[in-house]
Amino acid sequence: MELEKALSELEKVYKDCLSSNWGGYGAEPIDEVTYQYAVSFLKLLPEDVPTPDICPEPAGDIGFEWRKRKGRTFIVGVDKEKTLSYVGLYDGENIPGEKTFEDTMPDIIIDLIKKVYQEITNP
Repeated sequence: MELEKALSELEKVYKDCLSSNWGGYGAEPIDEVTYQYAVSFLKLLPEDVPTPDICPEPAGDIGFEWRKRKGRTFIVGVDKEKTLSYVGLYDGENIPGEKTFEDTMPDIIIDLIKKVYQEITNP
């Protein structure tokens, strides 16, 4: 992962979404606590994980998305309550969940990110 690039993009998203209604549809602002948790999240990702797309969420969360192609996507949102809300979409299989974000990255998050890039091969 290109950590510096990701951190720079995260900072841009944060600064663009500091005020209420940042998208014109009543979105909540991203606060400093959410931003700091998002920074920690990025720093805990292993180097062999691809750099995610970073996007603001209307509830004031910060989202990270990994997509290989249509039908193979993993999205995780970080909020100010230390909740990681996620969903993986794998060719029709949906895997949703939530984890509390502590000082380590939950294994399930890494496993589901890597699953985006795995293709099923038939023997």
